[in-house]
Amino acid sequence: MEANDPRNTKRSLLERARSGDAAAWQLIVRIYEPMMHEWLHRFGAPSQEIEDLTQEVLALVFKGLER
Repeated sequence: MEANDPRNTKRSLLERARSGDAAAWQLIVRIYEPMMHEWLHRFGAPSQEIEDLTQEVLALVFKGLER
């Protein structure tokens, strides 16, 4: 499953991940993790904390899928 596949819109990926599609969740992580790293770096997060902060955000998003 590729990021540029038209079936992989933000909404469809979230809907698929919400329904338990592990591949959709993995693609969300693959797409957004580098963006979060860059954003955190750009806004001055300490380098040694960027991975932890990213994981915390992804964990919150994952928990939010259950709603």
